[in-house]
Amino acid sequence: APLESATKDTVSFYVHEHYLPLMETTLAGVVFVFPEYERKPGKQYLIHKQPGHAFQKALGIFSKNGESNSAFTGIHPMSVIHASVHLDNNVTVGPN
Repeated sequence: APLESATKDTVSFYVHEHYLPLMETTLAGVVFVFPEYERKPGKQYLIHKQPGHAFQKALGIFSKNGESNSAFTGIHPMSVIHASVHLDNNVTVGPN
C-alpha cells in the first residue's frame, strides 16, 4: 500500500527522499527500506538494497492469483519516461 494510506495490516516501501515525511506518519505494518535508512524504534522494516524491487517480488510471492497486487496504476508521478515513448492506456509504470 502507499505509505500515506497504509495500515498496520499492509506492507509498503520507501525508495526516495521525497517520501521521507510520509515515513514519519505511515501506519504500515512493515516497510521495505534501504540498509542506509535510519530506522526508528517501534516500526518494522525489511531491509534490502532495492526495496521497491523487493516489495514487488514479495507481492508476487504472496499473491493468490499470481498477479501483482501493487497499489500503482497508470503512470506514477516519480517515473521517468522519455518523451518519444508511446504507452497504451492499460500500461502501468511504477516509480523508477
